[in-house]
Amino acid sequence: MGLDNTSVTIIDRVRDMGRWNPIFCIPVGQNPNICFLGTMIIESKGGKLIPWNEAKQFGRYALNIDLASNVFQQLSDKDGFSREDITSEVSKMKTGVTGKDLNDVCEIIEKRHAYRSSRCIEKEIEEEQEQEFQEKYAHMPNVGTRVRRGRDWKWKNQDAQGAGTVTGHSNRFGWINVEWDTGLSLLYRYGNDGIMTAYDIEPSDEPRILLEDQPIAVGCLVRRGPDWKWGDQDGGPGNIGTVFRLKTPTEIYVRWPNGNKSNYRYGYRGHHDIEICDPFDPSVLETRTRQMSSLMSKHNEALNSKEAADANVTWRSTGGMTFSKAYSLKKSNDSKKDTAFSDSSHHGRSIFRNQCDNSTCGIWQWQSLCGQWNDFPKDANDTIMEFCSKGKGTTVIVNLNGQLCRINMKKKTMTNTITKEEFNVRLYNKNPHVG
Repeated sequence: MGLDNTSVTIIDRVRDMGRWNPIFCIPVGQNPNICFLGTMIIESKGGKLIPWNEAKQFGRYALNIDLASNVFQQLSDKDGFSREDITSEVSKMKTGVTGKDLNDVCEIIEKRHAYRSSRCIEKEIEEEQEQEFQEKYAHMPNVGTRVRRGRDWKWKNQDAQGAGTVTGHSNRFGWINVEWDTGLSLLYRYGNDGIMTAYDIEPSDEPRILLEDQPIAVGCLVRRGPDWKWGDQDGGPGNIGTVFRLKTPTEIYVRWPNGNKSNYRYGYRGHHDIEICDPFDPSVLETRTRQMSSLMSKHNEALNSKEAADANVTWRSTGGMTFSKAYSLKKSNDSKKDTAFSDSSHHGRSIFRNQCDNSTCGIWQWQSLCGQWNDFPKDANDTIMEFCSKGKGTTVIVNLNGQLCRINMKKKTMTNTITKEEFNVRLYNKNPHVG
């Protein structure tokens, strides 16, 4: 028998909670729905069904989690450890531990991946959220693009018949993230999602108009402000970027015309790295018109070109990496993307960190055919770094501007799997004086 609407809602809520926390169920009553309870447990990490006659022992579970944590800290330096090792450490820390308590401690250590600290969980949630603000596909409008409902719109009045801003390319293939000026954020189809081709949105030249009580908002045009100290991240003085994310009221994320995306201070401790542009200023209007022409040309090509339509159908996904034969490899400036700026290691002080500041560590680069070295995007750079840290194999696959590329770490070369072009790669320390 299928689940009713209430059960489906419960399962959805449990699935969301269970991604980060183990869920335990104790069946009670004359005829408990074991199937339903089991479904909830399956949706969580480390959860289990507790027989009612073991409920008293389960009441000690929190105490045993604390004990298991202390034991694991003592054993974490070992490559591997047995139940005997755990028993030995438990006896050193506490006397009179029952066999059931010891079983709990062993189980908790075995499933320790499910018992992460709140800080670790928050970090994982934040990293997952960050993925929704990335640019992943070459055929989609860039982050920061202003949009309106397009030719295939079928979502009633979700847009309030107004404009919105692209905030990222969704992990859901063929879909794009849009935040409407009303504040509502939803996914929309753009291209082929593996089943059909549809374009729910299209670029718009409608500027973001702030309400009286809004100091800044997603979609606003900005340029470097009085406290700018980030070099030419914006491509140089006078360039105009678009706000695509407000992480906090004073931490603003901007995409610049050169492709760089990063966070900036907007009132953080009284500092303003950026300032809002008047969208009706003649010089701003000229820039917007030029950018809009380029965006519409790209959009119309996607709509009308049979070659582009065919290419959309041939997009493939491999572990989150995608490519299309319709787009050649181009320079990427999107190498310094979004991460948090608070660092709790500084005695609780909030330290602002600009995402494009890579002075404290090396970054992988690839050399274009004209000889220019370009930074890999952050997600590709992280993939290479993780591969290097494992020290196994010689080949790593990365996604670069919607193209699947194979890097030979031994030869320090990269091959575009579509065009077969070959490029040199290197690990570059932008600040050689920093160890």
